[in-house]
Amino acid sequence: MTELRNRNNGGGAAEDAATKGTPPAAARSATTDRAVSFSAPADSRCKRCLKFSATASSVLLVFSAIAVAILYGFYYEESQLFLMRFFRDLARTKAHARLHGQSQALMMVLTGNEEILPMADVAEDGLAITAEELRAFDGTDGAPLYLAIMGRVYDVSKGQSFYGKGRSYHLYVGKDATRSFATGCTKEECLVPSLVGCSEQQKQEAMRWLELYEHHDRYTFIGRVRADPVADLVEKELMEEKVLEAAREAEAEYAADPSSGESRVTAAQRMSERAAVKYGGQDRNLDEAVSYWKSSLLLLGEASPGDSPETVLARADVLVSMAAAVQKQRDFAQANEYYQEAQDGMETALGVSTARAHPTYARAVSDQAASIYMGKSAEEAVTGFERALACYGEALAASGDQSVGDENGRWPRTEVEAANTQLNLGTALLDAADAAQDAPDSERRTRAENLLTELTQKYSSVTSDARLKAITEAAVRLLAPEPPAAT
Repeated sequence: MTELRNRNNGGGAAEDAATKGTPPAAARSATTDRAVSFSAPADSRCKRCLKFSATASSVLLVFSAIAVAILYGFYYEESQLFLMRFFRDLARTKAHARLHGQSQALMMVLTGNEEILPMADVAEDGLAITAEELRAFDGTDGAPLYLAIMGRVYDVSKGQSFYGKGRSYHLYVGKDATRSFATGCTKEECLVPSLVGCSEQQKQEAMRWLELYEHHDRYTFIGRVRADPVADLVEKELMEEKVLEAAREAEAEYAADPSSGESRVTAAQRMSERAAVKYGGQDRNLDEAVSYWKSSLLLLGEASPGDSPETVLARADVLVSMAAAVQKQRDFAQANEYYQEAQDGMETALGVSTARAHPTYARAVSDQAASIYMGKSAEEAVTGFERALACYGEALAASGDQSVGDENGRWPRTEVEAANTQLNLGTALLDAADAAQDAPDSERRTRAENLLTELTQKYSSVTSDARLKAITEAAVRLLAPEPPAAT
């Protein structure tokens, strides 16, 4: 209908024009004029749309800015922490690339897959200042700007724009604020050196900050903070308080339901399970793991001649686990004490022959030897690994476990541990031979090669158990001859 009406209207105009003697061109012109006059409102509408869009965009930008400001206010500390760590990692990337030429340094650092660069040894005759003396180096009256992290002191005076008075990082100056670096907490009570209760992830954060100051091209290593016996005692008290708190919690749970009939051994095992989560979980915290294991020991009570075999073995298992945790903290002396206590307790309660045929006893002996080895005594560790391997042999014979994988392809734990002990014995023998500069065909080297060859022959076909596969691959690498040095 629209098209018909338009055609009729056009025809009428032409007829009128012809009747009045108006040339057709004039009629066409009149029609064009009418078309132009009808297009004006469309242009006006477009202008109004553009104006509305511009206004809406401005309002949206204003509201977005307000929202960002509000969020920044609510999450100010988190935002500051993110920015601090981001710029820290950029500086660390430069150090990694400068020292090792790592083309992928940035990606490795930002994803947390980097290895912490080594720290220089602290010379015995280097600068050693007390925490009180360190406070004077805060930039007052032209004094240099010193800060400490993990007991190491650095001169950051060249970073005046960051560490000077009134600047963002000035709160770290004149003190050892390791805990703040680890946790991101900037409250006064967090500006302390203690890492008690911090997770392994938080301790790793402190190491990243330490790496920044150690390898920064503008900051200088000065020396160390002299140990403070009082502070050490306070930290020890804090740790003991955590232990007692966990123990009280354990006792309360044990006494909560007397009608349940749960034994103290079962309650202790539940505490050990919590410890295991803290020891090997995603957010590892070795301090808390140790505190739970100590609580487990408190539930089990002191060793006595009347203890049941169940209690004896539970106590030994806790001691071995706790020793492994403090060994990871590189407290080898304390770890050795726990390992030895586990062995002595089992021998006293079960008898020497029975104790030595138990996997827990073999584990204690083997891990103790590993602790000695990590403490840089390969010769002494050899004796321990030899004894542990003999104990594992007795334990395997007593258990009757077959040297095959289960339905999931995993082999018995005792056999895997025995294989790992054999690998460690071979490694320790080679290290001891190197230290003594033994001849290539010496008795120690020959014995090590025989042990490692036996491992590869026995387990080289095992592919279903990742643990045994890793052990075999390590043995193969040790047996492989070193390539000749380039001339």
